[in-house]
Amino acid sequence: MKNILPLVIAIWFLGFTIIGIPIIAFLDFIKGFTLGFSICSLINSLGGKGIWMSVFGIIPQNVIYLPCIVFISVLAMELSLSTFRNRLEKQWTTNVVNTIGSYSLVIFIIIIFSFLGFFIEGYFTPHMVKLIV
Repeated sequence: MKNILPLVIAIWFLGFTIIGIPIIAFLDFIKGFTLGFSICSLINSLGGKGIWMSVFGIIPQNVIYLPCIVFISVLAMELSLSTFRNRLEKQWTTNVVNTIGSYSLVIFIIIIFSFLGFFIEGYFTPHMVKLIV
C-alpha cells in the first residue's frame, strides 16, 4: 500500500491543478518504466527463473494496479483539462462542488478495488516466490 497510495494521492491532487496533465503523464511514464525495468532486470539476471519470478512475483498485483492507475490518471487529466478550459473561458459551466465530490468518490472506489492488488501482493506473491526460489 505504501508504494501505490502515495502515487494515487499525488495523481488525485494533481487533477485539481492546471499543470496536472504533464506531471500526471510523467508519473505514469515513471511507473511504467520502473515496472518494465524490474521485469527486464529479473529476466536478464536470472534467465528462465526470472521469467517465472516476473510472472508470479510482479505481474499478478500489477494486473490490478495498472488499470486502476491509468483510470485515475485519465480522470485526473480530464478534471485538469476542464479546469483549464474553465479558466480560459472565465466561466464555470458545472458545479465545482459536485465535480470534486464525484471525482473524489470515483477515485475512492478505485482505491477500494486496488485493495485486491494489495491482498495479492501481500498474501499470494510471497508464497509463489518461495516456491520458485
